Amino acid sequence: MILEIKIIKVPEGIEPQDIREAWIGITLPVKEMSRQCRYGINENVLTVGEEVSVYKISYEEALEALKEYNIDAFQYWNQNWEKFYHPEGFVFYEDYCQKLSA
Repeated sequence: MILEIKIIKVPEGIEPQDIREAWIGITLPVKEMSRQCRYGINENVLTVGEEVSVYKISYEEALEALKEYNIDAFQYWNQNWEKFYHPEGFVFYEDYCQKLSA
């Protein structure tokens, strides 16, 4: 069975607030779960915090879901993906998500 999550909290990031808010309520299939350091931006300075669990989602599946949910946010990511591209896909902190299935 495929693990799915629902985004329940606005993800952190440097993207515009409305783009980050667009993820709330979307259900996504998890590619992988792992641990990594929590990153944040504080007054334009990158901060690194404690190690936390994260869900990794493929770009293709995440953007397909976003396209159905919020076309403006989809277009933003589609036009700006090179700025934010990470080989592991989108990463969402576990505490920003609700686990739906396992």
